[in-house]
Amino acid sequence: MKEESKYYTPETEEFHVGFEYEYLANGYDWITHTINNKADLIECIEDLEDNHIRVKYLDKEDIESLGWVNGETKALGGFIIDNEDFKNSKGFYQMYEGMFIENEGLFLQIHSNETSDYIFQGIIKNKSELKRLMKQLDIEL
Repeated sequence: MKEESKYYTPETEEFHVGFEYEYLANGYDWITHTINNKADLIECIEDLEDNHIRVKYLDKEDIESLGWVNGETKALGGFIIDNEDFKNSKGFYQMYEGMFIENEGLFLQIHSNETSDYIFQGIIKNKSELKRLMKQLDIEL
């Protein structure tokens, strides 16, 4: 993926408390920021109107930063949660990373050994979306 295609301009509907984005400061520095409250939300919308906002598409580093590890080292493929306390209390989860769909995001499948089924299959655009999905699926470390 080319450097410029690693990022996209979000829609206002994507904004929520906990949303991570970058804003353009001084006309040339991109600063990472997270929306923490309503005031941040208003500021983010203003920056968006000025075309000073971008969001990084979900990638391997983002997935790993949320507690998943590359499962290939464990002969499983994809990503797994490598946290014994989590696995002992909530079971085993495996994530398969599919292809990047240009201008849409990364196709993911999340599998649980409790149901032997995929508990999620779909496209995730960014780290904030994956965090939100993990919370909805009760996959919080």
